[in-house]
Amino acid sequence: MKRAVWLVIGAVVVAAAVWGLTEYGDRRLDRRLEKLHLIDDPPRAIAAAAEFLRVHPRLDEARTAEAVAVAVNAAFEAGEFDGLVSTIDSLVATDLPSPAVSRLLAELHDVLVIRGSIFGNNADLERANGIVRDLLLVSDLPGEAYLTMASMRAGLMGDSLALSEHYLAIDLARRGYADAAHDTLGLGVATLDSAHRALLEHVAGARGVEAALALADSFTAGSPDPTMAGLMMANRYRLTVESDSTRAVAAARGLAGLRGRFTDWRVPDEIGFDLSERGLDHGLALALCEWSLSLAPSRRESARIHDHVGLVHRAALDHALAAEHFEAAVAGLDDVPTLGDRAVQHLLESYDSLGAHDPAIDLLGRIIARSVLPNEEARERLADLLASAGRSADEMPKIVSARRYAGVAQAPPFVVTMESGRRIALAQLRGRVVLLCFWSYT
Repeated sequence: MKRAVWLVIGAVVVAAAVWGLTEYGDRRLDRRLEKLHLIDDPPRAIAAAAEFLRVHPRLDEARTAEAVAVAVNAAFEAGEFDGLVSTIDSLVATDLPSPAVSRLLAELHDVLVIRGSIFGNNADLERANGIVRDLLLVSDLPGEAYLTMASMRAGLMGDSLALSEHYLAIDLARRGYADAAHDTLGLGVATLDSAHRALLEHVAGARGVEAALALADSFTAGSPDPTMAGLMMANRYRLTVESDSTRAVAAARGLAGLRGRFTDWRVPDEIGFDLSERGLDHGLALALCEWSLSLAPSRRESARIHDHVGLVHRAALDHALAAEHFEAAVAGLDDVPTLGDRAVQHLLESYDSLGAHDPAIDLLGRIIARSVLPNEEARERLADLLASAGRSADEMPKIVSARRYAGVAQAPPFVVTMESGRRIALAQLRGRVVLLCFWSYT
């Protein structure tokens, strides 16, 4: 019995020692990475980052990416495009670990695409194509890197892509989507969509819409993934909506039929809103946008979709429901609402359609109260609104004042010790502007 107890204790001690050594090693690596960022001489920074990668061949992905970024940023500072290309080439030629080489080649691809697109250098673009083919064969590059390369090609090469290059972009997007981490899955779907959309539009322009539709069908037939099915339905809609609204609506219905299996919010939001804008099918537009709302990953996306749902209701002349969604959109804004926000404009228009003066006065009062600048436009609109409601503009200061600190809690009392040793309480600063700065070295 005692022997078993001692064995357990020994195992716990060994595990704790291993954990402690790992923690110690991680801290050392992080401190070395911090020092790399502090080197302000580009050649020294490049050399130090390369040495760091060589000495630590089994680095995790995040630290590998950070060290490569130090080298690439320093190279760019030292010589712009030409210096950057030559420096990455020299680093790739050294005995760096394979993951670092793959990362550097991905960076080199992006630089070549940028330089080739700006200066019309076909040799750069051909070399970038070769790098893509090589990197599609490796297994030590994260999905995010493939998505970045695909997005770079779509953003800069765009309409100039040849058919074979469109397929390369699709291969990159598919690889990135397949390998994407959970927090980049949305980016993966968006990149996959844009790559296929660019190819199908290219085919439609060169061979006609029917050829593009047939290609879209072949993509769906070759993949059991509901994401691909949803993206192809969206592309069928985009390809036909200008010339054949019946087929476009059928494609939109096909997309709606994937509810519960297709999980990206962007596509149903886009197609639903476009349906409404074109006046094609209000019920289907609303169903797609409300489905999108149920998929929204954060408050920001929810706010955008609420605004779209409000516009769909407004197109159907249901101003009361429209106002509810516009209010949700305004509530979801990251910053203090302003007259420049689309959701605010839409909400004020809905209040006007409903003859709802009081909530419009409250909204304008909040905008003025939270504005740093005088905001004369909002003040003029509030004065006009008060007049329309049969009230006096003299009420404006009271309206604004009542909303300046609405919902703002008073800071709790506290005492801090200054660097000099002097203690100061928040209460001593009452009536003055106080800036609190929080930071940590860990």
